[in-house]
Amino acid sequence: MLALKLSTSLCSLKSQALFNVWSLALNGTDEYVSADGIGNDINPNLGTYSVWINLGAHSANGFIMQSRNDTDNQISLYYHNGSSELRFIWKGSGTPTTVASGINPESDGKWHHVAATWNTTSNEAKIYVDGVLKGTETITSSFSGTVSLFDIGQNTASAGW
Repeated sequence: MLALKLSTSLCSLKSQALFNVWSLALNGTDEYVSADGIGNDINPNLGTYSVWINLGAHSANGFIMQSRNDTDNQISLYYHNGSSELRFIWKGSGTPTTVASGINPESDGKWHHVAATWNTTSNEAKIYVDGVLKGTETITSSFSGTVSLFDIGQNTASAGW
């Protein structure tokens, strides 16, 4: 299992119970994490994103976690503002497989565990919220190239979220 340890330089130690070297608080305006160097550690054919989120109010789509390359391939867990729900997208060769959760965690004040999985051998993309499977879709394309970019908390306007 690959885990991203952030260190105290990226997180606020307001309370040991809430903030530690495994967490961070983004300001919702222009902060996000770019960890492009871990791209080689992400398998575009089999994997899981797992994250705890407490999502405030948003006026745009925002990526919670996103792996991608420069040829229109991506693996993204995001909040879709237009439908007010968490979604997972696995996009290979320009053809997206989108899994909708039907869950809107925006401004509910609660922490939610979100996991998204992908497996191109079984051709499945899934999203779980708080341990419950919320959606499954069939992957119908192939990821070309390797993952070169990875971000946490970036919105669609290329700013923090």
